[in-house]
Amino acid sequence: TRTSGARPLEIPVTIVRDSLTLGIERALIRFDTLASTTLQGDTTIRIVNSGTGPVVVPLPIASAPFSVDPVPFPASLNPGDTLLVRLRFSPVRPGEVGGMIRFLPTPCGAPVTVAMSGYKRSPAVIEVMMGAIPPLLCPLPSSSEATLLIKNNGEEELHCDSIVVGGSDPFDFT
Repeated sequence: TRTSGARPLEIPVTIVRDSLTLGIERALIRFDTLASTTLQGDTTIRIVNSGTGPVVVPLPIASAPFSVDPVPFPASLNPGDTLLVRLRFSPVRPGEVGGMIRFLPTPCGAPVTVAMSGYKRSPAVIEVMMGAIPPLLCPLPSSSEATLLIKNNGEEELHCDSIVVGGSDPFDFT
């Protein structure tokens, strides 16, 4: 290409940068409810490279009590590729817990943060309440009735196979 005189030649150029975008199939990850005796629960999510260029996904960051299976990180994804990621919920006490997981794709990808939540039921907790026992005066009456109330203050089912009532003289109770 030639120009006349000392004028430079102007050529318009448009540079389009690859878009590095990760897509997550769910905006909120909700773990199944755990029984009080269950230590952990797992779920799987799918991430997809929805951009126009390849991306590398290092091990995501998760807040406790949530964690990420380190296999297969770091992962290289071409445009349109998907990756299954196994997440774990390991609560230390009963109740509702919230957290997050953050994916930081490289190079230059925007972080993707997804909310997570899980719930662990509280164990069966027995509460026993005894009604008032009227005084027994000699010689009559020789027996008296009282109500014993058993209540479950937990969230798990309570099973009572037998109940034993005792005192200083086991023959005082039937």
